[in-house]
Amino acid sequence: MHSYGNGAGEFDAVQQPDMEGFDRTGWHAPAWELTENSPVYTAYKMRTPIRHAVVEQTLRIYHQTKRVDMEVDLLNWEGVMYRDFRLMLPLALGKAEVSYEVPYGALTIGRDEMPGAAGERYYVENKEQHPRGIGNWISAASDQVAVTLSSSVAVADYIDPTDNPVDYTVLQPILLASRHSCHPEGNPFFQPGDHHFKFSFT
Repeated sequence: MHSYGNGAGEFDAVQQPDMEGFDRTGWHAPAWELTENSPVYTAYKMRTPIRHAVVEQTLRIYHQTKRVDMEVDLLNWEGVMYRDFRLMLPLALGKAEVSYEVPYGALTIGRDEMPGAAGERYYVENKEQHPRGIGNWISAASDQVAVTLSSSVAVADYIDPTDNPVDYTVLQPILLASRHSCHPEGNPFFQPGDHHFKFSFT
């Protein structure tokens, strides 16, 4: 997605992405191939070009454990400014209760935040801020089921940011966002090259 922002200069609210130049792997009809089939898990892999990069993804689906391991490789990233890459996991849980790891604990969105806004130059209510900085995991729960995504990224979202958003929870680890420093003489952070991410879904 397109996501204009300037790092620490996003003072009141985090800039939200938009659909300018939007692309997704599903539009490129990637072919999944079976790469491993063992008594423990079955693995599948796909590779497809998208705008400004190549995505390679591996799924390991375990037979006896409710677990899927995911590896996402963002390859040959051209370092274009103001782009936002997300892994989007729609959940058939309606509007689930979302929690994530914070230092020394867990926070449930809409319940555990400090009331109101943070103050000074921050006017958006704390419970409305998204995406969120997470620790090692983010989780969504309904009355019947809970899922947890362990994560190798620092930031995740849970609200569909597209033009026609769905009304159910979509867990979204943010893989990479190219930004510019908020300092007038600061540098761009475009991070070209290869980037590798790992997740477990339980």
